Amino acid sequence: MSEPRGVALPTVAPDLRNAESVATARSGRARYFPDVPDADWNDWRWQFRNRVTTLEQLDRHLRHLPVATAEWERRRAVLRDFRMGIPPYYFALIDADDPDDPILRQAVPLDEEYQYRDVGDEDPLGEEKFSPVPGITHRYPDRVLMVISNSCAVYCRYCTRKRIMYEDAVPDLQIDQMVDYIARTPSVRDVVVSGGDPLTCSTAKLDSILSKLRAVPHLEIVRIGTRIPVSLPQRVDDELCEMLQKHHPL
Repeated sequence: MSEPRGVALPTVAPDLRNAESVATARSGRARYFPDVPDADWNDWRWQFRNRVTTLEQLDRHLRHLPVATAEWERRRAVLRDFRMGIPPYYFALIDADDPDDPILRQAVPLDEEYQYRDVGDEDPLGEEKFSPVPGITHRYPDRVLMVISNSCAVYCRYCTRKRIMYEDAVPDLQIDQMVDYIARTPSVRDVVVSGGDPLTCSTAKLDSILSKLRAVPHLEIVRIGTRIPVSLPQRVDDELCEMLQKHHPL
């Protein structure tokens, strides 16, 4: 794993993309969730509680997109092994008239997942064999991956950690064991706090974890691996930003 390098980004396109995504979200909200008041829509906890998680919910929203009965049953079989979760905000970005919409294919169970269910590895990145304590992957000498959550706002169909999709919350005791490993391994200077998605944790819990990491003298770099700003931007509220500010640089 190499150090991050600077990347030259266009100066106009991001604003254009943002305007387009806002317009798409508004259109999708009006189509799929017309009766949701702003107070709920802008509340990340409401968004998280009201994720689309079942094929019945999916069918209600996408009834106009034909899916053969046999394929529907194969998707149901997929959901016996792997979760689905799509916040209303992210669902509203789906192009309602395109059965191959990339956001749709990223978030809903796919026929291909059933067809290829016996092919490949549960742990395609080989993280488990580099795990000195549960939740830690220590593949490179000076950095570790720390999995503090098995929960995501959106469960991507291509996820390389689908093997933990069905598990419960990571216990505090296990998180303390991860921090202890980092504290007694002076070669570690860089930690990626990951999951699942760390920002599905409460702000207080994430604050506690970051405080424990910042107390480790030899730890220089703390990173957070998250898709929340894309999939559930309501989560990035003032409370979260004020907490993260205390732990900068992140």
